[in-house]
Amino acid sequence: MSYCACKELLTTSDLSVTQIASSAGFSSQSYFSQIFNKKVGMSPRQYRKLYSHEKKE
Repeated sequence: MSYCACKELLTTSDLSVTQIASSAGFSSQSYFSQIFNKKVGMSPRQYRKLYSHEKKE
């Protein structure tokens, strides 16, 4: 699963970060969060909080 797909799931689904990490092939939510943070510049939770309201409107 690509980071675009993960970002899409974060903003459009009610899946937990742990569930998204698992579906992306990561065995650990914390490792997924580390890598996501390096690639995107913020944690998955921060990304969800910042962008999820824009998708729902």
